[in-house]
Amino acid sequence: MSIVVIFNWLHTYLAAHPVLSPILFTIFHMACAICIIPCSPMPVIAGLLWGKWLGLGISIFAAFVSACTTFWLARIFFRKTIYAFLAKRFKKTDWFLEQTEKHGWKFVATVQLNPAAPGSTLGYLFGLTNIQFGVYAFFLLVFMLPLQIILVLCGDSMPLLLSGKTPWVLLAIMMLVIVYLFYGVRREGKAGS
Repeated sequence: MSIVVIFNWLHTYLAAHPVLSPILFTIFHMACAICIIPCSPMPVIAGLLWGKWLGLGISIFAAFVSACTTFWLARIFFRKTIYAFLAKRFKKTDWFLEQTEKHGWKFVATVQLNPAAPGSTLGYLFGLTNIQFGVYAFFLLVFMLPLQIILVLCGDSMPLLLSGKTPWVLLAIMMLVIVYLFYGVRREGKAGS
């Protein structure tokens, strides 16, 4: 079963249960983060289901809770296991931990602004460092906002895109995001070689 099928099912299920959907959305977001499944489609789904303002609030809450959950899982319960898993899977794990120790909150902020960085994995990685939770949580919340806003707005504008009534400004923003994502992924790939 592909991830696209799962996210399509989630969208349909949440739309059918409007009262429980914010809670179910948050639980599903946390489950994806814990299992290191990309959560990038979640803000788009939030924008599509609830519109820009409510969708943004629900999406930010779910992403924040998910990142804090993975942070605490790494910090308290599974430090050695998570380190071994991530070090085997991601070559730059030790570099990431060193940069966090060296730059602290600045590194948290910078990484949150990178749309190519997987947020679920980041919570685990920051949990392995000695950064204080309050510092992590504050800068996580502040610097996750730009990407959350863009993705929720993309979801909110999906009906316009599908109907052919696309605002040109939105198309320009979406193209910039796609170029930025492509550039970031490509740059990460070259740096890892």
